[in-house]
Amino acid sequence: NNQLTSAQNIWNETLGKIEVYGIDENAKTIFYTSLYRTYERMVCLTEGNRYYSAFDGEVHTDTIPFYTDDWIWDTYRAVHPLRTIIEPKAEGNMINSFIRMAGQMENHWMPTFPEVTGDSRRMNSNHGVATVIDAYNKGVRGFDLSKAYEICKAGITEKSLAPWSGMPKGEVTQFYWNHGYLPALSEGEKETASEVHPFEKRQPVAVTLGTAYDEWCLAQIAQELGYKGGLSVFHERKPELPKLIQFQDWVLSS
Repeated sequence: NNQLTSAQNIWNETLGKIEVYGIDENAKTIFYTSLYRTYERMVCLTEGNRYYSAFDGEVHTDTIPFYTDDWIWDTYRAVHPLRTIIEPKAEGNMINSFIRMAGQMENHWMPTFPEVTGDSRRMNSNHGVATVIDAYNKGVRGFDLSKAYEICKAGITEKSLAPWSGMPKGEVTQFYWNHGYLPALSEGEKETASEVHPFEKRQPVAVTLGTAYDEWCLAQIAQELGYKGGLSVFHERKPELPKLIQFQDWVLSS
């Protein structure tokens, strides 16, 4: 009974961080059930300052909690932004966990779909960069912004942009860097690029739009860090110019 009461008190305090008025009981139930579900992820693996990481298969000791199991392609839109308001310390620890994951993997890239079993690289784009700049702009700390920048930049510029892929960039991704968009296949054309997942395919519109947004987020981090090289050109580029050439100018110079 004491344990049950303790659990109820913890959840009442947690869900009580947001109080709603002027709605009926059914709507209130829906609201608080939805709020409850935002606490499903991320999952803290730390016990006694130790945690097992599937990203390198090792047990680590750290006083900062290690979180994983985050479907960033979904959660960057609303769950992470909500957490910056109601759980800012936990959000900082979660971004710190992203940085540690990247450091533990063979390629030091920002994770895209970190799970208990490691980064499955599901979905498309590299939206972890959005969680970093959103949290930082709202005053969340507890992580190294310069390290976050490096792993985000590496994930965006070094990893394949093909959906569901953890491969280094190949010819399809290089086309994006050269021309500013991911090319689609012609009608009836068979896929020959090894970096493209045979089931998920290229998803050229989604990847192009998503990566353009990720680049913009990365530019905001660079601005916060004072990395000047080509940043104004990135913001003011003409539509007819290949955006990647301008983007590379300041990324490589910083």
